[in-house]
Amino acid sequence: MRKFLNFFALTIILSSASTLAFAQSDRNVDVAGVNNTYSQASSSNAAASIHTASIKKPEVTHKNAVKWEKDIPTNANIGDVVTLSFTAEVSDGFAITSINQPPRTLIKTEFKLSEESQGVELVGKLQESGTRVVEHNETINSDVAGYKHTVTFTQKVKITAANPQLKGVISYQTYNEKMGFPHRQEINESL
Repeated sequence: MRKFLNFFALTIILSSASTLAFAQSDRNVDVAGVNNTYSQASSSNAAASIHTASIKKPEVTHKNAVKWEKDIPTNANIGDVVTLSFTAEVSDGFAITSINQPPRTLIKTEFKLSEESQGVELVGKLQESGTRVVEHNETINSDVAGYKHTVTFTQKVKITAANPQLKGVISYQTYNEKMGFPHRQEINESL
């Protein structure tokens, strides 16, 4: 039987428990930021050290609780009215505010063009679609309207000049049962 010296075998095993197993013959692997457990295994031919590390999912905070996707038409002509679409995917445990909030509550979601926009003007108001939820929030002692999983905001704009540049911001607030957090999503697109 052959002996394996300085042999390094890295085996990654993903299981439903989200664990990684590292097998290596002559040293331990230290993985920063994970829960570590070790076990020793040996045979008549080689000794192996098994290192098991639980993968930690990134913590969801108010800073990364919303992921945005946008659908913005390109190649629009002067005089066209086009619909801009912004979809927010909201992580569990958080919600995003509605465009219509009850009085004395959190910041409503709004879309505003910046002065740097060229060749576009707003047509009508920002619209929203999704399953809107109104709940009483004990922390602020008020009702709050928002969306817990997915919401799509749409805004119509008219193209008023060649080579339009859309620059603006979506102002919104994420919240949970304890706190509300204001945010801005910058928009900078050629239409």
